[in-house]
Amino acid sequence: MLLNGQELKRDSKDEKLILVAIEDVTERERLRQKEKELLERFENLLLQAPVAILVLKGLDYVVELANDGNLGIVEKNKDFIGRPLFESLPELEL
Repeated sequence: MLLNGQELKRDSKDEKLILVAIEDVTERERLRQKEKELLERFENLLLQAPVAILVLKGLDYVVELANDGNLGIVEKNKDFIGRPLFESLPELEL
């Protein structure tokens, strides 16, 4: 459950009004957990693939994922992940 409360301003100082909203987030959390599980399965699939795979993100081409096949080709270790591609492999830049 998600609980929100907010005091409402009144002209009278003797009265206080509080607005309380309760939202059932069970379904949202269940879907979020399912999405997380699916993303983990997909990532594991990519990591175990028999071909070299590299996933880049953003305009800086930040290495989001690199499986062992790719790390072997570029001769890098796991610290390659999370850094911009051209920072780690400047020889690729034109």
